[in-house]
Amino acid sequence: GAPLQVGAYFIGDLQHPSLTFHACQQAPHSLPLLLQALQRGYTLNGTPYVSLRGCPTWAAERVLDPALRSLRRAGAKVEVVVATGVGGSDTRVGGHKHKSHTKGRELEGLVQWLLEESAEVDAAAAAVRPLYTTGWGDTRHFGSFLVRLAPL
Repeated sequence: GAPLQVGAYFIGDLQHPSLTFHACQQAPHSLPLLLQALQRGYTLNGTPYVSLRGCPTWAAERVLDPALRSLRRAGAKVEVVVATGVGGSDTRVGGHKHKSHTKGRELEGLVQWLLEESAEVDAAAAAVRPLYTTGWGDTRHFGSFLVRLAPL
């Protein structure tokens, strides 16, 4: 779907990505522990979110579908925000921290592809919409997705 400004889908309580990375490294063979490593909560407007910020790509591949499945509801197309990091380049927030956890948007690209291929996501064309914030000179910085899940 078309990109959408973050606005009320803003996540104000994200932990540092290194905490998720460390938790994933401690439990690489345990799906329940990997799922516990993900940060979850609600955006400003009450939309549930799941954050993969800090997840190594191998962990993101294992946990994304099970995490989404846990949010699906019978007869309802639930919307959820999936956070992957701050996309793009923004010197004001310290490019080193950003790049050390997102590998130059590698995680964001992988998660977008996984979402588009997932049976957990509604099959409609606009079910996955990139979210962005606006920086200097109206530069868009991507790093999360608004996702409409398929009903159970």
